[in-house]
Amino acid sequence: MRGEEQRYFDYCQQGRLMIQRCLHCGQHVFYPRAVCPRCTGGDLEWVEAQGHGSVFTYAVHHRFPPGFEGVGPYVVAVVELAEGVRMMTRIMARPETVSVGMAVRVAFAEVSEDFQVPVFVPEEPSAQAPVFLPAEPTA
Repeated sequence: MRGEEQRYFDYCQQGRLMIQRCLHCGQHVFYPRAVCPRCTGGDLEWVEAQGHGSVFTYAVHHRFPPGFEGVGPYVVAVVELAEGVRMMTRIMARPETVSVGMAVRVAFAEVSEDFQVPVFVPEEPSAQAPVFLPAEPTA
C-alpha cells in the first residue's frame, strides 16, 4: 500500500475510522483518494468519522475462502456512515439478526499484530457476535 490508502490503514491501526472531506465542496469521501469525486478538487483533509451508521445492503456468505473454513456464515455489508459515505465491511452479528437500516457502530478487528480493519457491530448488543478471523496457518 502507499499514499492515501496507507494513511487510512495507519489510522485504523490507531483505532480511528478516518474519512476525507473536500476543502473545496465539503463532500465527505471514502475510499481514500487524491481527488474529490464530486468536484475533482485536490484539497482533501482527513476527518474522524463519528463511527455510527446503518446497514445499506448486505449478504450472508456460506462459502469460505482458504483460511476462513469454519468461520461462518458471516455477513458482508455496505454501511452508510452518518457522514453520508458508504463502505464495504463486515457486520459482526448473527446473520439472522442483520437487516437493512440496522443501526451499527464501528469496532476494529485485528487481522495480524500490526494490521487491523474496521468492522461494524449492532448498536443493539443482543445481536452482536464474536469477531471471527482466519486461523493461523499450520505448518
